[in-house]
Amino acid sequence: MQLLTIEIVCPITTTLLEVEWAEIEGPTGSFTITAGHAPLVSLITESFITIKFSDECQAQRHMLASDLAVIHVNDSMARILCCASVGGEL
Repeated sequence: MQLLTIEIVCPITTTLLEVEWAEIEGPTGSFTITAGHAPLVSLITESFITIKFSDECQAQRHMLASDLAVIHVNDSMARILCCASVGGEL
């Protein structure tokens, strides 16, 4: 199975994750992205994303360093841009 690369860009740090899927909370509800997802741009309205690394792992929350972020998805890459740092580093 092809993995989805998520790059989380915050004012202080950048983090790369390789995941099976990620669930995002947007302004109109939650949606799940995987590798091969159609291109999209959306707001993230929560300070976390839910991710699953592989079949062997349980899904877990990954905290973002922002209460508002933007996600850009294209094929097997998702880039999350955190708009403002809250509470320090990721």
